[in-house]
Amino acid sequence: MHAAMDDVLAKQKKQLAIRNRHDAVMKEIWLMQLRFDQRSGQRPFRLLEQPRFRAGYDFLLLRCASGEVDQELGLWWDEFQEASAERRAEMLQPEGAGEKKRRRRKPRKKPAAAQEPNA
Repeated sequence: MHAAMDDVLAKQKKQLAIRNRHDAVMKEIWLMQLRFDQRSGQRPFRLLEQPRFRAGYDFLLLRCASGEVDQELGLWWDEFQEASAERRAEMLQPEGAGEKKRRRRKPRKKPAAAQEPNA
């Protein structure tokens, strides 16, 4: 994702005067798009608390209008923002049981042990 963002910005900077100080803001909004799909547990509440939530939400609505994202996602977030605490709790999607992706740890490399001389 980061490499794709860098590629897009590099191409756009050839045609538009985009200041470097805006790069981080744009990347933050783009990365936020992945989080809009997560609608269970505390994730939606934490996303609402983000300082750039409104900018990310507006970008999500543009993506919905263009057909890139399902319109239902934008409608869900529209209602979730305005809902009462009780309604928000009802709107949360159930946690996926056993769907968590777990990272595998690489096995430790054994230190080069003193090799025994062949007899």
